[in-house]
Amino acid sequence: MAVLFTFTGMKMYAKVFGFLFLMVSLWSCNELQQVSKVVNDNIEKYGGTLSTTDIISGLKAALDKGTGTSISSLSANGGFSKSIYRLAIPQEAQNVTAKLRQYGMGKLVDDFEAKLNSAAESAVPAAKTIFVNAIKSMTIEDARGILQGGSGAATSFFEQKTRQNLYTAFYPKVASVLDNSGTTKYWTDIVSNYNKLPGTTDLNDDLKDYTSKKILDALFDSIRKEENNIRQNPAARTSEILKKVFGSQN
Repeated sequence: MAVLFTFTGMKMYAKVFGFLFLMVSLWSCNELQQVSKVVNDNIEKYGGTLSTTDIISGLKAALDKGTGTSISSLSANGGFSKSIYRLAIPQEAQNVTAKLRQYGMGKLVDDFEAKLNSAAESAVPAAKTIFVNAIKSMTIEDARGILQGGSGAATSFFEQKTRQNLYTAFYPKVASVLDNSGTTKYWTDIVSNYNKLPGTTDLNDDLKDYTSKKILDALFDSIRKEENNIRQNPAARTSEILKKVFGSQN
């Protein structure tokens, strides 16, 4: 009888042990799943799950958005003349314009500067094709460096890749507007007379060069602001890929 009890008891203990083992196993599995979820959530949050395709697509989208917005804004009527990028006679010649205004010739100065800004606005759209080609040529190494580079990194990369080509594209368009309006000759006359004055530093008499470079400065400054807005402001990430890539950096 004792033997039967012991055997029966052993079976009961075995069942209890088995049940407890199963419960512990299930609890451990659940805990592991929770830990795994926390780890995966953090990996995703900090960009560990971003593929190379995601990174490149996100940066291309950011550059496309930034360049598109900047070109549209600056090429509009008043894009230069009514903005912080308004072109004026070079700083070195401000005393010349002051004299002209003093003697009632301020309209000449205003008309001259209006032509500069008109030339700038008409030249900006030429950047579109150059920007598109530069975006398409972005490599994996370029993309990772830009993503990790922080504020303005994409714009700096872009400027390095495109500035000379943009200058080459802008110059003839600027020249056409300035030449046809007579502005170039007006500037040449001002500069040639100014440079003859004693104690002055010679001005750049190439108005087309001056204007083209000012356009480039304005364009890249505008793109840099757009890029940094996307990096810092979640509301500026207007597509899923922008949210995924730049959200991982916050």
